[in-house]
Amino acid sequence: ALVGAAALLLPLLDAWVRVPRFVPLALALLAALPIQAVSFVPLAALERGLRYHVVARAELEGLALSFSSAVALAAAGWGATAMVAGTWLQILWVSMRVHRGAGLPFRFSWQPALARDAVGYGLPYAASLWTYQF
Repeated sequence: ALVGAAALLLPLLDAWVRVPRFVPLALALLAALPIQAVSFVPLAALERGLRYHVVARAELEGLALSFSSAVALAAAGWGATAMVAGTWLQILWVSMRVHRGAGLPFRFSWQPALARDAVGYGLPYAASLWTYQF
């Protein structure tokens, strides 16, 4: 719902920021938000277990991957798409690392009680991170 609402606002933002190819780049970044949100549960589990070293390592590796790939792609002439590709690589890497570090396999299932607990804890946590990033 949040991604859809943000996507609807993109034409207004496009007129305001006047960046070439802004809408496709912003849509590509918005498409990454659900993938990032999936990693909040194992990330929260790691932080609750005081396993900050796992979180820090995953996030530092993700930042290094994002920066190095974005710089290399920009040097190769990718332009602003390089930043989007670097961000996608970071999100995918960190998600994989925190899932592995928390011992939570990535699989689809539906457990209402678990979903209620996850949303109750994860939604405020995700909102704080999204506020920090934007």
